[in-house]
Amino acid sequence: ALQLFQQSAVRVQSGFSLLPENIVDVTEICRLVHGLPLGIELAASWMEMLSVTEIRAEISENLDFLETEVQDVPQRQRSLRAVFNYSWELMNAEEKQLFPQLALFQGGFSRDAAQKVAQTNLRTLMRLVNKSLVRREENGRFAIHELLRQYATEKIQEDAESLFNFRSRHSLYYLHFLAKQSLLMQGPQQRAAYDVVEQELGNILAAWFWGLAHGAHQIGLAALSGLFNFYLVRANLMLMIEVLELVVEDVEAVATAELEKNIQSSDAQLLHASLIALLSFTLSFDFASNRTKQLCQEALHLADAYGIRSKMGVYFLLNAEIYMWRIHREQGAALVRESLAYIRQDGDVWSLAVGLSIVGGSFWASNMKDEGRALINEGIALSRQLGDRIVLAYLLGSLAHVTGDEHDFDTTLSIYEECREIYESVGNRGGVGNSFIDMGATYDAKGEYEQALIYYRRGRDVFEELGDRHSVARALSWESLSARRMGQYEYALTLRGDSQALYEKLHDVNSMAWCYFENAELTFLTGDAETGWRYLEKSKQFFDTNEILRGHAFYFRVKGWMLLRTNDIDGAKTALKRSVELSVKDYHNWNVSCARSWLGLALLADGDVDGAYGQMVEALSHAKELSNLGVSMLAIAAYAQLLQRVGAYEGAVELAAFVEAHPALWYETRSLITAVFQSTPSHLDEKTNAAAKAKGRAWKLDDLLEKILTDAENR
Repeated sequence: ALQLFQQSAVRVQSGFSLLPENIVDVTEICRLVHGLPLGIELAASWMEMLSVTEIRAEISENLDFLETEVQDVPQRQRSLRAVFNYSWELMNAEEKQLFPQLALFQGGFSRDAAQKVAQTNLRTLMRLVNKSLVRREENGRFAIHELLRQYATEKIQEDAESLFNFRSRHSLYYLHFLAKQSLLMQGPQQRAAYDVVEQELGNILAAWFWGLAHGAHQIGLAALSGLFNFYLVRANLMLMIEVLELVVEDVEAVATAELEKNIQSSDAQLLHASLIALLSFTLSFDFASNRTKQLCQEALHLADAYGIRSKMGVYFLLNAEIYMWRIHREQGAALVRESLAYIRQDGDVWSLAVGLSIVGGSFWASNMKDEGRALINEGIALSRQLGDRIVLAYLLGSLAHVTGDEHDFDTTLSIYEECREIYESVGNRGGVGNSFIDMGATYDAKGEYEQALIYYRRGRDVFEELGDRHSVARALSWESLSARRMGQYEYALTLRGDSQALYEKLHDVNSMAWCYFENAELTFLTGDAETGWRYLEKSKQFFDTNEILRGHAFYFRVKGWMLLRTNDIDGAKTALKRSVELSVKDYHNWNVSCARSWLGLALLADGDVDGAYGQMVEALSHAKELSNLGVSMLAIAAYAQLLQRVGAYEGAVELAAFVEAHPALWYETRSLITAVFQSTPSHLDEKTNAAAKAKGRAWKLDDLLEKILTDAENR
């Protein structure tokens, strides 16, 4: 403490040193401020005008005053307030006007901001630095101790006009700052832009909330893109929900009032519809929310009411994307095409690249494959032209989905590694984590489940480092699935339990429902049927309460599977038919194929060979369209059982051998092919059996599926 006092005093009185004649006073000063560094620095700054004896006396006097005036303040804080009060009295009028304004900055400020927002000059600013009221950081920024900020803020609250004027300048400065950075985020300088926005985020948010509450709609609209990009790339998108929701009401009031006066296409209206569309998109990632669909419809209604469809740019496209996935596939795709046409007409190349990064992969996944691939490739070319590496990474991720569906896994892994390097280079650690997860999913799709676990864990490590608990839980869920596919059911249950515990802490009821659902299958596979049924019904309660259509489809599939395993054939058929019906409505080919495979087996167990044949061919057709290897193995294994039933033993063995040799075989599917192998010795001689197995192992998946489906057409 004594050394700090001396170092601080020398800044204002170069000849000062600790001597026997002043050591007692300095020691008492340090005691009076409870050894707090801030108090010591402030007291030492008074050496420019006072002796140490006078400083000691002033602190004691101010403390006595505070003892009677502010008795409920802790003693350590009271001593600092005493020091601050006297520092305040030592300021000149200019400093007293400036310091409270500087205290309103959030998280520090730059020299430029101090000059333009607080309307000061460097000389006055440095006087406050020398008095230890303002601290200059190594990076050149300025900061104020939090306690001093609190004390100074009390001062400016007494001057409403000064406060309002400062807030106005502050809001406009930082909203313009963000709008400028949002443009830099679109090209080669994007990492620096994200860095500086992260540094100024406290000021930016304060400017955002105050500005939109006071009608800064035009610049707010210009800044919105930067805010969205920042939360998407550098922060957690879920944190943006509150940032949007807190301003919607104020903007809506202005926008609707204008509409009542027959005003259309105003900045407030464009901002209002864009905020609602962006909220819908953001909440689509929050599976605990059921507001996405309603907000999507509201945004579309507002776009029409305000007459601004063609002016909303990327925000209309985001809304069209949600409409396509959550409301109506074909109508949504038409809205997407309409939105892309508007963006092309506007000539905004960056918005077009972003739009293509959003919808290219969606079109591919929705079986509009040629159109989807063309959009992805166009977007990649545009993003390379712009130098926007982040949008390039998004588009490369979509391309990786294409190559993965085509089973070109080496290319897929190479693309994801390029994405990871891009995200690393721009400081997007969340993107790095997601790239590891995508690589894990690729290894899982290949059937290399051990490798999948390694990459899922790498992704989880990144998310734990970031404190992103939701993504940690998601990674644990993926790990659980890979462990299950290896037959490590107990380990899978442990991982799923860890995931569920996190989701419960996050109050994510949607993800909790899926954890109960997965636990139902896992516990049933371990032989604990009673617990499995309990988990399954628990998941249904969540699916019912939250109206999760896909959850109902999965519930009925697993219910049918469990009933089939316990020989309740009629119950299994009823449940599986319901699952197929719901999944077709939801466009979920993965579940459609799996449910049809099990329904075919249920019909086969009931003696309905023709019905079983129809379901299994449909399952194989969906599997071929889906390009999912594990689902394909299930469909082929089920079909092998049908061939065995009708006496086509060589064909049954051939298919079973193909499935057995395939790396993507799920452990739980093995029982289906084991049953085929066990029954063949009594029907085939050893040589014929061996030949059928060899033939099966020689097939390529696409060729085999094509042959089965062609034979079905000619049946």
